[in-house]
Amino acid sequence: MTLHRIAKALRGISYGATDPVLNDRTLYPYYFSTGSNERVQHIAIAELVEHLGWTWVIILAVDDDHAERESKNLSNEITKHGACVDFIGTLTEDKDRDIRTLERIQKSTAEVVILCGQTFRNKYSYHFVDTMIKDKTLVVPVTWDSQYSLLLFNGSLCFKEVILNFDDIAAFNTYVLAIKEDMLLKDILITERFCLTHDKEKDTLFDWFYNISFINCSHSQLPLQTYYPSHQVYRAVYGLAHAEHNLLSAYLNKEMNKNIHRKKV
Repeated sequence: MTLHRIAKALRGISYGATDPVLNDRTLYPYYFSTGSNERVQHIAIAELVEHLGWTWVIILAVDDDHAERESKNLSNEITKHGACVDFIGTLTEDKDRDIRTLERIQKSTAEVVILCGQTFRNKYSYHFVDTMIKDKTLVVPVTWDSQYSLLLFNGSLCFKEVILNFDDIAAFNTYVLAIKEDMLLKDILITERFCLTHDKEKDTLFDWFYNISFINCSHSQLPLQTYYPSHQVYRAVYGLAHAEHNLLSAYLNKEMNKNIHRKKV
């Protein structure tokens, strides 16, 4: 089942999906997102292009419907800000075709390549981009893994979401550290911190699969950063909790007013 089908069928809130199509209330009336808005990012990229005086750029994306929509929208925003797009290149799963696309970028007089949409699907795509157009200046969107992008495309410009600090993080840490038996938390710790779950069958399986020596660790020995919540997750949970609280409060107030009116009558 695709993300679009899931979003259409269920009531939910997402902190990761960024496709603007999901904002269509006709198609997805019960879906809400707290993730980054790609259309807003396109405006920011276009303003950056204008600010730096770039007038001739290339857009590079993967070959799918989402990337096609976003590339066209980004191209329109760049044009609005006075620059021109030489062409929109797409990387597919066809190596020969991808090489031809990158060779075209090599020959272009445009010195700036703007990545659009999600990350490349294949490892060889990263290798080709890194080696074939390394002399170009790349602009990397926030939808990419910024840490990986910084290593791969050294010297390029990366958009990155600001990591927010929460005033009540101490309460969050206290809550998590107090958890003694939580299967999801144990699974997170075994993959992130190589902690034993004390489930002999699971520990044996993970040890065999990952070929890593796991350790016996307690909550008190783990750094608090392990539990630091993504601000997107925090915002999603916080928003949903407050929305439900407001709905419930409005309902209770309505019922109270009805009862008061009845008593007066």
